[in-house]
Amino acid sequence: MAAIETEMADLGKVTGFNEEMIENVLEYTKGGSRTFLTLTLLYDQIDFGSIQYHQDHIFPSSLLDEDYLLDNGFDRDKAKAFDAQADRLANLQLLTGRENEAKQDTPFEEWLESQDESFYDRHLIPTDPETHRIENFDSFLEQRSELIRDELQSVLGPVEH
Repeated sequence: MAAIETEMADLGKVTGFNEEMIENVLEYTKGGSRTFLTLTLLYDQIDFGSIQYHQDHIFPSSLLDEDYLLDNGFDRDKAKAFDAQADRLANLQLLTGRENEAKQDTPFEEWLESQDESFYDRHLIPTDPETHRIENFDSFLEQRSELIRDELQSVLGPVEH
């Protein structure tokens, strides 16, 4: 195995998984094929070939729109930052088409009330209820990013330093 890794490295190919790669993955945005692939790695389900899943915004993008946030009392810097991060991997989950249509633009905090306890683990959602409020979207992203990092390391193996 070491010989293969050496040969691949000589060809300029990456053979391991490191912290920088995880940080790059966390920058993926909605709609990308790599984003969907990454999201599939975060779920235990094995029916991705038979059920169509949607990349869904956990916090609806319409509620993270800069103008919407400004109209609802957010300061400009926070509104701009939230809008810029709305499509990031840490704000995305996979839902079936039916689940996604039922959710629509329902605020996350409200929609979460209709979910069972397994939802948190299945979608790597921080359990701190304060992070479920739109004004704490930045804290939600930080905590969910950490959960995603941990899950990727679990699925892909130890991270090289």
